[in-house]
Amino acid sequence: MFGLPFDSVCPECGQAIADSLPEHRNGPAWQNSLTARSWLDTAWSIFARPGMTYRLMRLDGSAMPARLFLLSMAVLVGVGWGVFCLLLVGYSGLMSWGAGMVAAKTVLIMTYIETIGVTFFSHRRGWRVPFDLAERVTCYASVGWLVAAVVLAPLLSWYEAGGFQYWVIKIVGHWEPEYRWFLAALGFGAAVLFFETRVWSGVRQVRFGNRPSGHPHA
Repeated sequence: MFGLPFDSVCPECGQAIADSLPEHRNGPAWQNSLTARSWLDTAWSIFARPGMTYRLMRLDGSAMPARLFLLSMAVLVGVGWGVFCLLLVGYSGLMSWGAGMVAAKTVLIMTYIETIGVTFFSHRRGWRVPFDLAERVTCYASVGWLVAAVVLAPLLSWYEAGGFQYWVIKIVGHWEPEYRWFLAALGFGAAVLFFETRVWSGVRQVRFGNRPSGHPHA
């Protein structure tokens, strides 16, 4: 990109050179200020306008804001899931606590599995998305796990109320405990779709990004 006319377009991403410069990336609100308002603004922008938000994400500096964003999402999902299981599903206090812990840890583990996957496929395709940048993308995309919890909650209620078993017996003629894994796989697959779309929206916006030094990051 360097040496090209300032008013031309980047041959890699097709964006205007002026928009591709590191100075244009002033970051989502959370990268600039760790406040409740900036957290809400960033979560909403990733939810509603992921492409534009990632387009502005800074590629330099500490990854700590992104990690804190992920941690906050994991805590929010875990607490919300535990309270839901306690108050609406009817689990005991201990079971609800355990369900919340599993949900929070799942958010963290699945996010970093995705980070490794993004790093691997980016390397294979020649994109400039090393682990540290993939980590930022997936951490901010973790707002998708909150959406996933909202999707899975009514499915769990339906299952615990016997709704799934009722329809399986009505269609198949009998019930086997193994059938519940079909519902789990279907529900989880649908739930993670929102997270995945945010991740790959982010990858598309940062794969040809440049560090503030003026040189592409390795």
